[in-house]
Amino acid sequence: MTEQMKGQMNKQQDQKKAPAQLTLRELRSRVTTIPGQRKPSWKQAEAEEMPVATYRRAGLRIMVFPSGYITAHSGRNHTVFHISDCGAYSYRFGSELAEDATRHDFDEDYFLDLRWEIRVLMEAEDRLELNGNLYEYGRIGKHRTDGR
Repeated sequence: MTEQMKGQMNKQQDQKKAPAQLTLRELRSRVTTIPGQRKPSWKQAEAEEMPVATYRRAGLRIMVFPSGYITAHSGRNHTVFHISDCGAYSYRFGSELAEDATRHDFDEDYFLDLRWEIRVLMEAEDRLELNGNLYEYGRIGKHRTDGR
């Protein structure tokens, strides 16, 4: 990278907030949603667009693209979802069957002025866990149907 390119990048960073400092509201304003657009595979999304925001920490990588689609990777698991899926959120402490389980509901507005990573990370982790569970269930189910 040339010194001129480094200077231009520094100038651009000074002119706008770094993606890590964006709120969810600001991030949503940087993406466009095209009605009827098919959800891409994670490989397709990453090959066709440059991310407008990224997050990396402890083996987790999240990328937000101008189309509004988000890819998330953790180990061998990956998922794709749309930023519009990052709305209201319900969180439950304890087992669903336990009498002392408590549920917390957060409206979409709660997240709009917080850092974008918070709500997107919650959605990504939930989806990665679900995908991993479905994968494991599918593997176990195959063994059972095979008579093993």
